[in-house]
Amino acid sequence: MLKKAVLLSIIFIWGCGGSSTSTAPINTNGGDVTIVQPKIEENLAIPNNTLAQHYKVLLIGNSHVTSNNLPKIIELLIQQGKTNNQVKVEHSSGAGYLDDRINDGVTLEKIESESWTHVVLQAQKYSQSGSRLYSTDAAESWVAIVKQKNATPILFPEHPQKGNSFEGQYVHDIHMSIVENQKSCIAPIGLAWNEAIDELPDLTFHAVDGNHAAYTGSFLTALVFYQVITGELADSLPYMQSIPLSESVQSDLGKIASKILDENQACDY
Repeated sequence: MLKKAVLLSIIFIWGCGGSSTSTAPINTNGGDVTIVQPKIEENLAIPNNTLAQHYKVLLIGNSHVTSNNLPKIIELLIQQGKTNNQVKVEHSSGAGYLDDRINDGVTLEKIESESWTHVVLQAQKYSQSGSRLYSTDAAESWVAIVKQKNATPILFPEHPQKGNSFEGQYVHDIHMSIVENQKSCIAPIGLAWNEAIDELPDLTFHAVDGNHAAYTGSFLTALVFYQVITGELADSLPYMQSIPLSESVQSDLGKIASKILDENQACDY
């Protein structure tokens, strides 16, 4: 419970525009976990872990981070592209939006549990109609905590829903506003989807609900994360027989992922 209170105090301080007067570590739960409380004036540089020998990647979010076992696809891509590196990719238990996770009792503990190289943050609230603005304080606080762990934070703007050409850019822009307040990488997922849907209209990127990803969409998302995490070009990956997509489709999606990342820098290290 004390860990929750610490994080809540961080959110309160940031949301009110104040600042902490101490940078001393805060020991919680009998001293078994140490959390460094961020100050509003502290906006740490993004840790660059692209050359890590052991990639340890944590995905935090809702059903969009687990659709088609996205962590496993990302893991397979890194194993294929970085054959001499160890790779571990998993997602945190729990669900809900980033601000809901403040009180879930598992997310903060998971971040503190290991020396992650990268932490992907998904599920910033947004209005699908664009008529309401939601606070990004929680997302900014999670980014700060991740950086204090010397992990690379990567924001995950969701892909657009089926038939909504506006949503991909809209959600990306919301996450860009987070980066302006707290330095972070941002994976241009929605922008890559927009490009792919335009260039490859015969492919199915959405699941039947029109919201979640079909396997093709999850593979494209994973390609973007592969390049952001490793710094290696997604379009340089070889054909993978273990991926249930044709060689031409894998190649086309890799080119789109690399093109969008060339046009939209993910990390300002």
